[in-house]
Order: sequence, then structure tokens, then C-alpha cells
Amino acid sequence: MPRKSKLRGAAVLTDRIRRLHPDVYARYLRGEFSSVYAAAVAAGVMRPQLCLPRRPVGRLAAALRRQLDDGELAELTENLNE
Repeated sequence: MPRKSKLRGAAVLTDRIRRLHPDVYARYLRGEFSSVYAAAVAAGVMRPQLCLPRRPVGRLAAALRRQLDDGELAELTENLNE
């Protein structure tokens, strides 16, 4: 029977980065990333996540403007108007 890993959360990411992307792991150990999550995104282990406020709608729009370029905003507008 396979043994279950006792690693959780950040430890799982750190282990995966160490095994699959030793170059990024070395940079992480040198302190080049602000978090394990940032190193995981740089390694391609995770996709960047986006947290958005739901209300008020003006805050949602401002957050989207910060995160998306003009082309992406135009595409989003088209999709919302469908």
C-alpha cells in the first residue's frame, strides 16, 4: 500500500519545486521570492491566482484594470455584453 505524504500546503509546493525545478528552488533559498507561492508560479507549478472584490462594483472594475491589459479588457467587455 502506498504511503501517504504528510506534507501539507507550502511544504508540498516546496518539495515539488525542489524536485522538479532545482534552479527555482535555489533562487527561493536565496530569498529571491517573497513566498513559496511566488516561487511556485515562477516554476510553473501553479498558475497565478487573482482575488477580486465583489462589491462595490467600482472596486472590482479597478482591480480588473490593474490586472488586465487593454486587449484583455476589450475581450472581457465583449464577453460581458453577449
